[in-house]
Amino acid sequence: MNLEKLTLENTVSASLMLSERKTYRHNETVIATKLPFELFLCVEDGSLLIDADDRQFVISGAEAAVIPCDTEYTLDVSEGTTVVFAAISLSVYSNLRVFSLFDLEPRLTGDKGAEVTSICKELCSLFADREFTNSRLENAVKIKNGVYSLAKIALDGAIPRSGGSDIMERHEKLAEVLRYIHENIKRNIAQSELSDLLDMTPDSFYRMFKRLLGYAPKDFIISEKLRIAREMLALGELPIGEISKMLGYDNQLYFSALFRKKYGVCPTEYRKATERII
Repeated sequence: MNLEKLTLENTVSASLMLSERKTYRHNETVIATKLPFELFLCVEDGSLLIDADDRQFVISGAEAAVIPCDTEYTLDVSEGTTVVFAAISLSVYSNLRVFSLFDLEPRLTGDKGAEVTSICKELCSLFADREFTNSRLENAVKIKNGVYSLAKIALDGAIPRSGGSDIMERHEKLAEVLRYIHENIKRNIAQSELSDLLDMTPDSFYRMFKRLLGYAPKDFIISEKLRIAREMLALGELPIGEISKMLGYDNQLYFSALFRKKYGVCPTEYRKATERII
């Protein structure tokens, strides 16, 4: 039995990035920026108007919405409305976002809406309880199960996007390499390390990698570092200089220049833009 074989089933990763609740005492408009994760947005009481991805719709008590990664959105919230959200990341083969392969139903009503709202409320409570106690491991399992449950509801009836199977196949061929990059992303990775994983010459590996993913290996690694930096910035937990060093960039100015080139804003501007989710 080959324990090193990376099947689809054991490369799915699910994480709860952030979960919060807010009650609005007055009518309010929230203009948010693109987030690096999926957002499940629920209404416990009241109602709100969502404008996202050129779609407008209203959700009210025990209804929910799914806002995909990299979607700008606006929320018009009615007075007395209580909103709870769960921001999640679901990926396969280390960096391929599962939801990017489907067209999701943006508005969840009826039983689906009620179930998503219930799960998000529980995740919010679990996320707030971060004290290191004997129950923390149990809560971690509950959080993981909750994220998978949200994904299952969102993907039930979702329409697969054209070309998704081809994308999956190309990532599968590089699964071992993608895992290695993900596990060593905080240091400088030589192309020869990656080619050795597949017993290929550096030149042959370079051509295959670029053909399958559309990036040169070096450019892909930089893109992955910046993707992770973007998540850290959105969560707002670490100073920018520390994020830069964690990802192998001792020169913060160089890191900021790379970030601006990819995302059009500097790290400080992006962090400020993502301060408001609801």
